[in-house]
Amino acid sequence: MNWLVLGATGLLGPAIVAGLKARGYNVTTAARSKADLNFDIGDLGALDAALRDCNPTAVFNCAAMTDIAQCEKDPLGAYAVNARPLAALAVWSKTVKRPFVHVSTDCYFTGEGDALHDEASPVTLLHEYARTKYAGEMFALTAPRALVLRTNILGARKGFARFAIDALKKGDGAFFEDFYTSPLHIETFAKAALDLANAKATGIVNLGSRGCASKAELARGLALRLGLDFSKAKTGSVATLSPRRAESLGLDVRKAEGLLKYQLPGWEQSLDAVALEAR
Repeated sequence: MNWLVLGATGLLGPAIVAGLKARGYNVTTAARSKADLNFDIGDLGALDAALRDCNPTAVFNCAAMTDIAQCEKDPLGAYAVNARPLAALAVWSKTVKRPFVHVSTDCYFTGEGDALHDEASPVTLLHEYARTKYAGEMFALTAPRALVLRTNILGARKGFARFAIDALKKGDGAFFEDFYTSPLHIETFAKAALDLANAKATGIVNLGSRGCASKAELARGLALRLGLDFSKAKTGSVATLSPRRAESLGLDVRKAEGLLKYQLPGWEQSLDAVALEAR
């Protein structure tokens, strides 16, 4: 089986590539740089050429514009990366009758604290990042073989965990007490995502940890595991940010667990994995 991995050099991409290779699959990586194929996924001509020339059995899309502020400044750019390529992938999938996996987001829910949301929960689109990611989901789902994974991932190299660790080491940082997520370590996500693909899962599936925690609680947990001092860190409300964030991002993962036929870890185990990776 031959896989094309888009966005192969970001936070998640290397874990997906490693997971595929460990299963004995052939992998072609694609990213803006330092990959087998170097192009911007917003260049639909380059994407079409990659699909044609690689002729993959399946595609795994990790590419995204994730900076919320940048998406607000450049909504057309966000649409070009987060939404429009999914229409092209859906056309490819329907034409050749092959599957693809798309990594989406959890940034769709607000005003419900630590509630857990299933795949049918109503969404609220507060900013361009959420709007373009949701549009990408809708494009992807026009293909019967598309699997769309809503998630929140953690890894020690980039993203929230890296920010938290660096801030705690410096003795500063500000963490939100009212911003809830269900984070899953990148390696756990990669294994479960590939298991779902092997099970021929389709449609929207939540892939996160069991339960959820606030960003402040996650930072405290990282501090405890890495022997860092949380006492100098500040806590506050996500309501101070602009543009407004969706902050009730807990995910109900029972559908994923039913498809996988095993239980996903809790967010505490995700922190354990980040701490092990960071040491």
